[in-house]
Amino acid sequence: MLKILAISDLHGKLPDIRKVAKGVDIIVSVGDFCSATKLRALEFRYWNNRRHWSEIVGTKKAQQLILDDIDSGREVLVKLNKLGKPVFVVPGNVDYPDTLSFAKIAKYRWDRYISQLHNIVDAEFSLIDIGEYQVIGYGRSSGPEKLGDKTVRKMIVKALASLFRRAKKPVIFLSHNVPYKLLDKISMKSSPSYGEHSGSDIAREMIERFSPAVCICGHMHETQGVAKLGKTTVINAGCGMMGQYAAIRLDKKNVKVYLQRKELKTNQDYN
Repeated sequence: MLKILAISDLHGKLPDIRKVAKGVDIIVSVGDFCSATKLRALEFRYWNNRRHWSEIVGTKKAQQLILDDIDSGREVLVKLNKLGKPVFVVPGNVDYPDTLSFAKIAKYRWDRYISQLHNIVDAEFSLIDIGEYQVIGYGRSSGPEKLGDKTVRKMIVKALASLFRRAKKPVIFLSHNVPYKLLDKISMKSSPSYGEHSGSDIAREMIERFSPAVCICGHMHETQGVAKLGKTTVINAGCGMMGQYAAIRLDKKNVKVYLQRKELKTNQDYN
């Protein structure tokens, strides 16, 4: 049996999960470590503007907002690292996983700010053996990839499919976003995409093609829950910054999930 603590969408705030973390074998955290509060407000405000928000507020202010966000994400990762368990992670859509637009701060991209944290394991586009299971990760997604660049989508599908084909054991699939049309309908009325399905069609395709044992995901704050897609148990761990998480017991015959829905105290002292 494998005991997993799954948490996502911390957005700069890690609740006090030290007690529950002691009783698990591994922790998974599927992205959105950075706060992004100010940036999301700007993105929503200028959603239909022809100019990007960074052009409107100016380069200097945009750079500082991004640096502040990265600092908040790094602080959360440092605290997770101190829990003394292997923490398997993928970047979320607000974790600056790609080369940044501003050359002066490009060195702060995802792979740099998780470096030197020895308990943090970057699972994105990796196949990692953890005993009776293997882990495959896919981060970044914030919506249906079929609406974006088709060439990029093909590259992602090819890379993930190759990993699934190589897997020799049951797979724990970590996806930042939930699968398309499963736990993915936007109910936040302030969102420009209110009422739409915002899941990852790539995550759904991988599940339908390869049937991992579980898919642990997040991104959709308002749809914490458990659902089945074929033979795969899909678990949206919920909004971690509000204290939500999923405690999972996994063996080859059963998947048992406890969802923590109540708000937990955010503890800043993880020394």
